[in-house]
This record gives sequence, structure tokens and C-alpha cells, in this order.
Amino acid sequence: MRWEVRGGSGGFYGFVRAPATEEGELLVDLVDWGWPEEKPAAESSFLAPTGEGFGTRDPSGTLQRTHPKLFKLVIPEDVFDQPEDLIFELLTPRPYDSAVHVLAEEMDDLRMLARRQGVTISRRDGVMILHIPALDPWGVLRIRTAAHVRRLEATPRQDSLGLRGEKRWAVLGDSITQSGRYHRYLENFLRTRFPESDLLIFNHGIGGDSTDKGLIRLDWDVFPSRPTVVSVKYGMNDVGRALYFTRDPAKSTLKAREERLEAYRENLRSLTDSIRERGARVILVTPSPADDTMQSDPMVHYEVNEGLARAAAFVRSLAAAMDLPVVRIFEPMQALNLALQEEDATATLVGRDRVHPGVEGHFLMAYLWLRKMFGEVPVSTLVIDAEKERAVVEVGGKVETLEASSNTVSIVWQAESLPFPVPDRAAALAVRLGFNELFNREILAVRGLSPGKYQLSIDRKPVHVASAVEWSAGVNLASLDTATPQLKQAQEVVEILERKQDIQQALSDIAFCELRLWGDRPRPVNMEEMKVLLHEAGQRERQDGSLRAAILRRYREYEYLKRNEEELRQTAIHFALEARKRALPNTREFVLKEVSPKNKFGTPELESNRAEVWLCAGQSNMAFRVSRAEDQDAILARLEGATVYAGDSSGWTLVTNESAPRLSAVGISFAASLSRKLDRPVAISVAAAGGTSIDAWLPLGGFPSTDEAKRLAKLVDDPEVWAAAAMDAEDFRPAGEHRLAQWGLGRAVPTSLFEKHIRPLQGVPFDGVLWYQGESNTRSVAQAGEYEAWLRALIKSYRDFFSNPDLPFVIVQLPRFERANPEANEAWSLLRKIQQEVAESMENVGWVDIYDLGDPDDIHPVGKQEVGERAAAVAAKLNET
Repeated sequence: MRWEVRGGSGGFYGFVRAPATEEGELLVDLVDWGWPEEKPAAESSFLAPTGEGFGTRDPSGTLQRTHPKLFKLVIPEDVFDQPEDLIFELLTPRPYDSAVHVLAEEMDDLRMLARRQGVTISRRDGVMILHIPALDPWGVLRIRTAAHVRRLEATPRQDSLGLRGEKRWAVLGDSITQSGRYHRYLENFLRTRFPESDLLIFNHGIGGDSTDKGLIRLDWDVFPSRPTVVSVKYGMNDVGRALYFTRDPAKSTLKAREERLEAYRENLRSLTDSIRERGARVILVTPSPADDTMQSDPMVHYEVNEGLARAAAFVRSLAAAMDLPVVRIFEPMQALNLALQEEDATATLVGRDRVHPGVEGHFLMAYLWLRKMFGEVPVSTLVIDAEKERAVVEVGGKVETLEASSNTVSIVWQAESLPFPVPDRAAALAVRLGFNELFNREILAVRGLSPGKYQLSIDRKPVHVASAVEWSAGVNLASLDTATPQLKQAQEVVEILERKQDIQQALSDIAFCELRLWGDRPRPVNMEEMKVLLHEAGQRERQDGSLRAAILRRYREYEYLKRNEEELRQTAIHFALEARKRALPNTREFVLKEVSPKNKFGTPELESNRAEVWLCAGQSNMAFRVSRAEDQDAILARLEGATVYAGDSSGWTLVTNESAPRLSAVGISFAASLSRKLDRPVAISVAAAGGTSIDAWLPLGGFPSTDEAKRLAKLVDDPEVWAAAAMDAEDFRPAGEHRLAQWGLGRAVPTSLFEKHIRPLQGVPFDGVLWYQGESNTRSVAQAGEYEAWLRALIKSYRDFFSNPDLPFVIVQLPRFERANPEANEAWSLLRKIQQEVAESMENVGWVDIYDLGDPDDIHPVGKQEVGERAAAVAAKLNET
């Protein structure tokens, strides 16, 4: 069997894997980062996108080679027994877009779904030709037959590192390991994907550690954990970063660099030999890179990656010489970091301090481990033929019962494993890496459904609505915006493991103090002498100010932790065993039911009549309750003769005079008035939070292209910002004094309210959005002036998110409010003008003038009934068009 790739295949290492295997699989790496083992690091090139396609850049940034954007794949039609045997997966992830996974029932379905990823398919002279754009430098195209995918996914998942068969894994390294995130993610993944595994993971990373110190602590720190395998990741401290703090190093500095690298080589050999002599296997890991290219001050070091690249090359050569497995972190992490900086010169995967990765960097490292171990590990694939009432494919689980008709399918499914909860702050990177397609593929496909929309409920909880064609193609349950019960169970496992990993952090703190102060003196530690050493070290370091608060904390807590060391070890193991119990998958009931045209979101209360469904969003004036309104009686009176529901995708409740006082005054007045005007039920879902600016209500990918938007986007990944938000939530402060104000933020982190309140509503077929917000964007005239870009971006983002390009928007204009500061008043006037101009210049957008309803002395006018009434009139007019 021969498949042919034309164009774009010349030269880059691992660029194309062809021809097809005998089983009928072709895997094409559109781009494959990394270097071949035999190529010296000094001659290596970094991958980077270019204007003409994708090329390579050497470490100085010079473009070396360019690959075309378009690839043509030619496949003989007779490769496949029949069209439905084709499995087509295009893993070219773009930000905020998912990859295509097609179990093609017809060629037309294949074409339609392929076009979403920019692929066109033509047939000529007995061949299919796929024109494939290189949409992203990390894409993979995979085409294989259905028969082969069944064999492939039914095969036991091989582990090239052999970790699944181990009992105890010690993770040895420096501060990047001590922080524990990359092996935390690995432990979370292995526990949820292989719930019956006996593997226990022990954190033996220590800040400031290097290979020579690792040798010192093998017997008293590492091997008390009784590891059967030890992973070794050193280099960042071994190369001597202080030797790279100058652009023009002296000869003595260059000599010192060589001496440090030679010492690293000798120590790593000795460390590897010592671990093997003690009866444990060794996995070598290349160091992670430093970031000496990010455009940010201060520039801490220069060309330190030259030393780290040489360290990484030695790790690879040592692994080859000793026949040891090696996990390559340096090269791909450096390559992707440079690719990101082509888009944003201030971006970094390595860390703002240029050394210690944050959530994204550690997630990437865990991903590279998984790629080395498995290549890919799907959760499960379940394909149902509703017409024949049978399971066509069952991989990663077993169907216990199945009942099906043309518009309803009920399945009792026992899975073998759970999906992996991707950390929120790594979600965009996970999309770019195609993580869900490789490691979180939990496919449910149902063929033979009648045309229409179908809602999936799992254990009676609605989770997703899609068309019959989309269900036929297959839906990845692990990547839905609404978390499934199985994903929530996996999150519970992660939370248990976090407790275990926090305890292990305390054990690492014990080892840190003893390594720093007791060194290689004989064990056990003499506690009386150790107390003296702790006191002297604390005094000495306080005097010269070189000791960080975190280290002082460890010194203070050492004595207590040491007394409880054995209890801490046992407690950590207890949590690991608890996580193992919780990771065993539960039997789940899947029900796929057609959504009635009369009842767009499937609630029995609305079955008799089609409801108008609106999202009411904004800040405090939208959150303002009926019970606080001075015209509460008038609002409740509007409910008479109206049918109003309140709720969200999980359920809708009829609003009564008893329940209304707890709800949004503007929202209830609006819904009641609109119900009367349209003579049908109106359902509202309210998403509102006081003191919040508009950036908190947009997804990151929907931010406008302004300098301020770029600044705010960076704050999304700043742990200090999230910590301040958490403190603000616990300790309320007046306007302008809350902790987030230091970054020019309202009372929420950018994107946070979209993720918390809007994203869970995906799938609710809203008929419109009532938007009442803007007060927190008037802190200055400059901020108000940017509101136009933000408001247009919000309208577009919501229309895209709810898959309705014509989704009506009703903007409530800010009311009259006067401040002593003339600039503040000018900002309010400017923002009101912008709200009106945006509404008048966009299709299906209206605005509500409530200037006369404002209170010059109160930012929260207590009269709300008329606001809702006017908004309903605008909505009804939009409804007519």
C-alpha cells in the first residue's frame, strides 16, 4: 500500500512518516520539532513560523530554510473497503479551536468537517487528494482505516519508559522539580488514566540542588522512599548561571564555564552509577531551558542556553552509552518558546524570572514526558449505530445496556479510565499542543439519528447539545465546555493528590534544610546541633539580607516537621491510596435525546410553548435584587399575566412572587415585560458581578488588539493577581482600595467571569443578550475611550461562542451619575456616547436610554422597573426584525 506526500516534505527531520503502514495508517508530522541525536547541539536550528510557511532559525535568529504552507496528500481510493471505514484526524490545533475527529459516514461529511480545518478534498483519476495547509507549527495529520484504529486502540497501551510497571518512582532534581508541577501533572494523568496501577511517586527535588549534592543525599533522602526507578533532571544550577551574567566574558569566565560543565558530566555519570548500584532503574531528563530571548527587563543572563544545550547533549549521549531512556525537555521547550516569541516578544514558557516555569511550562514538560512514554493515550472511543441498536466500536470501556431509536439513545457505559483535568491556565497551550486529541480523546459517536439537535445528559445532568451530523462525526466529551461527571470525578482525584503532594513538599523542606546546613555529615542528624545551625544561619542571613522569606520559613518549621517526618511519609502514602480508590471509574448513564423545537433547552416546564431565552449580564446594577428596589411592588405586578423562568443549562424554574425578590430586578422586569409583549414564556439566565470591568467578561481569544488589552492578557497568567483576587473575595474593601486595583483592574481577573459564568452556558440557545455594564470602565477618560473596542469584541465573542452570528444585543446605557472629579464625569459621558454609537453601527444591536432614570448621588439607582420595561421594548423591536 503506497500513499504519497507531495510538497513540503523536503529536509526537516521527522517531517513526514510515509508510506502508509501495512495496517492502513499514515502519520504525517506537518512539523516535528527537535533535533536528531547525532546532530551536535551547536549546529542545531530552532523551528519558527515565517511569512512564507515554516522554517528553521539558528540560535542567532537567522532564517535557514522555509517549508511551503500547502501540502498535498494523494491517496488511492481503493485503499478503503468502504467510505465509512475512513478515520480522518487533522491535529492542527489553532488557539481556541478544536481539532477535527471524523468517523466519516459519507464523503460529504468528511469534506464538510475537513473544511473547518482548512483542508479541501478532491477526487481525480481514482485518487483522493487532500490539500493541507500548515495552519500551526505543531500540527499532525493522521489518516487511518476504521479497522486499524480498532486494532490500534484495543492494543495494550505501551509505556516506553516502563513506569506503569514500577512500584515507586523517585523524582530527583533541583527547584524546578521541587515545585513539583510537572510530575504532579504526570501523577494526576497516570492515576486517572491507569487507575489500577500500583505506582507511587515521591518528590525529591530541592531548590539550589545540583548533581554533586544529589550524590550526597541518595542514602539519607532518596532511597528511604525505596524507589524502583529514579528520574534525574539537573543542569540549571550545574552550569553556573552566574558565569553568564555578562555579554563579554573574560577568559577566566569561559574557563570556569568549561570546568562547571566537566564537573556536571562527571557527577551525572557517578550519580547514575550510584543509583543503579542501589538496585533502581534510571531515567535521564535533559534540563529545561532558560529564557535569554524574552524582551523584558532585567536581562539576567546571556547565552546561558549555550551551556544548557551542551548539558542536554551530554545527557543524551550518556543515555545512549548506558542504554538508558531519556526524556528530552530542552530542545522542544526552547523551540516552542521561540515560536511563541515570534508572535509576542514578551511571552515566555520558561518563566518570568527566565528560569522557573509557571503552570504552562510545567504542563509542557509533562506533555513531553507523555509523548515520550506513550505517543498518545486515548480515554475511550464509543461508536453507536442507533438504527441497528448496537455498539460498533467499544474501546476503553464496555457497554452494559443499550436502547436506541431514531431520536433517543440510552447507554449504560462502564469506562476503564477517566479523562485528565487540564489546568485552567494551561488550557490555551493544551489546544496548541493538541493535548486533548492525543491524551484526552473520549469520543462518543452516534450514527443513524434523525436530523435535528440532540442533548446529551450523563447521569441526568445535561452536558452538551449538538446536531445529528456532529454526533455522527463524534464528540470529544473530555473537551466540552461543560464538565462531565467523569471529568468532575477526575478533578476529585486531583484534589486528593494535591494534598499528598503538599505533604511531600514539606518532606522536601526537611531535606532542603539538612542538605543546606548538615551537608554530608554522618546521619542521623543530631537535633541539638541542628538547632544551633538553624539559629546561626537565620541570624547570618538576616544580617546580610540574602535569605528569602521562603527559606526562613523552612528554617522555622524544620524542627516541627522533623519530629513528624515518618507520620508525614505515611500520610502521603495514605492520600495516594485514597486517590487510587477514587480513580476507579463509575458506571455512567448516557442519554442522548432530541431537543424539541418547542422546547429549545429540554425542560418539561416549557414543553407546551416555545420560550424566548435571554442572557442578562453585567455588573452591580444587573445583579441588583428585586428586594432592594424601591419599585419592588411594580416589578412583581408585571409578573401577573407573564410567564417567566430563571435558571441556566442545568435547569429552569418558574419565577413566582415568592422567588422573584432574590433575583435581578432589571432581569425580572425585562423578562416579565417581554413575556407580555411577545405573549409567550421568557427565560433568563443572569450572570452579573459588582465592580467588574468588561475585560473579566471576555474570553482571552476575544480580546481586542489594543496595547491595554495585551497588558491585561498577561495578567491572566500572573499567580499574584489570582492571589490578590482570592484575598479580595475574603476581605471586601471600598472601591479603588481592593487589591486588584494596583493593576488597574476591577474586582475580577481578566477572563475570569467569562470562564466562571458564561462558558458553562454553552449550548443554551439564547435569543438575545441584555448587557448592563460599564461603570467600572470609567476610572479615566483613556479607559472609557477604549470601551468601544472592548464592547465590539464582546458582542463578536458572544455571537461566536453561542454559534449565532446574528444574536441580538440590547445595551443598557449608563444612567446619570455625577462625581466631584470632572474627568470622571467626562469618562461617564464618553462611555455613554460609545454605547450608543456601537449600537447604532452594528446589526441586531439596540440601546436603552436611561439617563433620566439615574440618581446623581447614587451609582445604584433604586428604581429598576422602568429600566427593564424600556429594555423589553428594544428587545421586542429587534425580535420583529
